[in-house]
Amino acid sequence: MTATVHRPRPPVVRLDVAPPTSSYPSGHTAAAVALYGCIAILVFWIYSRRPATRVAVVVLCCIPVVVGMSRLYRGMHYPSDVLAGALTGGLWLLLVITTLLPRQDAMKRGDDHPVLR
Repeated sequence: MTATVHRPRPPVVRLDVAPPTSSYPSGHTAAAVALYGCIAILVFWIYSRRPATRVAVVVLCCIPVVVGMSRLYRGMHYPSDVLAGALTGGLWLLLVITTLLPRQDAMKRGDDHPVLR
């Protein structure tokens, strides 16, 4: 998308040196959603019966929000850039999870658990 949409960075004082790339979408936010979302899903999937799991999942889901807010604060992106990055990362996460995690019907049939093989 960066090669297609050439949007300059916001005209504000930046706290970082801006690279010569365009602003849209936020790659940092997309990567954070994909990475920490994947870790949160795996933690919940593997350890769903443990009490600390929900706390860990909430903390993991807050990290991409903090990353997106920091990109806005530092003057590197517009809010729509961060939103587009979050959407891109979320779509990638959805694709990976639906491809790699076993379906519930396979688990009910008694097929081997792919993680334990």
